[in-house]
Formats: sequence, C-alpha cells, structure tokens
Amino acid sequence: MRLVTWNLGQRQNGGHAPDDVITALATLEPDIVILTERLPGPARRSFLASLAGLGLTHQLAPTPVQRGDHVLIASRLSLVPGSMRAHTAWDDLPSNMLHAYAPTGALDVVGLRSADPGSRPATRRARWESLFRAARTLRHRRTILIGDFDVDASDAQADGVDHLRQLTDAGWKHAVPTGSSGYPTARADEGRLDHAFLSPSMQQIDARYTLAAAGFRLAGTDRSLSVQPVLVVDLQ
Repeated sequence: MRLVTWNLGQRQNGGHAPDDVITALATLEPDIVILTERLPGPARRSFLASLAGLGLTHQLAPTPVQRGDHVLIASRLSLVPGSMRAHTAWDDLPSNMLHAYAPTGALDVVGLRSADPGSRPATRRARWESLFRAARTLRHRRTILIGDFDVDASDAQADGVDHLRQLTDAGWKHAVPTGSSGYPTARADEGRLDHAFLSPSMQQIDARYTLAAAGFRLAGTDRSLSVQPVLVVDLQ
C-alpha cells in the first residue's frame, strides 16, 4: 500500500495548475493521498473528479473554511470518516486534522497540517495536544499519522522536534525517508517538514521525499508546483 502526502501550498490557490498536480500524482501511483494546505478554489469540483479518475474514489473532503488549514484524503481503499471529527466537540480534532478508517480494520489514517507558524503559542500547543490524544486513542490499531508537521527533524534544536520525540517515546515508529538528509529549496536550505508515524503493528517498506514526477518539478525552485516535495510511504 502506498500513501502519498503533499502540501500543495499557496501556489495552488485559485486552482491555476491543478491538472499538473493530477498528472504528477498519477505518476506516483498512490493508494491513498493526503493533501494539505489550501485546495484549489474555483477548480475544486473538477479537481476532486480528477482524483476519482485516478481511482481515488473514496474521498473525505470537508468544505474548507475561509481561513485556516485544510486536509483532504482520497483513497482507492474504502475509507469512512473516523469517530474523531473536526468541530464536533471541544476535544475533537481541529480543522487541520482529519481522521479516516477502513471499515475492514485494515488501516486508520490521521492526516494533518500543523498550525501556521504565525499562530498564537496557545493555538499551536492545543493542536499538538489534539494530535497526542488521537495518538493515544489509535496506538493499538493499524494507524498512520501523516502530513505536514512543520518540523525539521534533521535539526535537533528545531522548534517542535521534542514533539516528534514524544511520539516515538510513546511507541510510534517514524518512517524516516531514505536518501539525503533533506531536500533543496529555492532558498538553498534543507529540511524535513512532512512526516509519517506508524503505530507499533504497522510495517514500513520504504519512505522517501520526491522532488519530481511526470516531468514536473514538485519543489525546490521558484517554478515548482509547490514549495515542499511529496512524501511517499510504502507499507506492508
């Protein structure tokens, strides 16, 4: 099973290049896609239809709020909304997280986009606590926590890296990508902002950052489809 997560970024606001995104995703042949940040606005309906055309017909695509972060999950595997839903109760998942599960019990997916760096410390702290509550609830199921954590795992002093350690200390397995320690960006710096954590019963085959697909540059230049690469995770 292949999961792909991608922060589409502000470059996709207005849907100016959704066809290129679909073409790139098709080349990666995902079974489940987790897309974060803002989704194409005017092209939203056709974008979801194009995902279905790739075989990703099971879609959890909450209507995005005017402000804030968004998560979409599209899957070949039958997935339904999880019991932890955004905005249903004070202690449920915030809008930057989405929980889905397979009725067969094969998999739980929690897709997330970390709070914007400019958010108030209290907001960021509350969102991490929401993730930790979900992790405690789902640890004994076949679960993957995946998305943009906005934490550079290669920097031991990075803000939030202690939160990643908290997950591994609780028994979650970090699906560390193979290859280089990070990825180049237009600013020539490096980082690992997208991550996947597996519950103890899950087995990873491979994980990697992907900078190009179908002839498109996914990240790393001013002309890329996004400012961040795709994270591809293959599970047994």
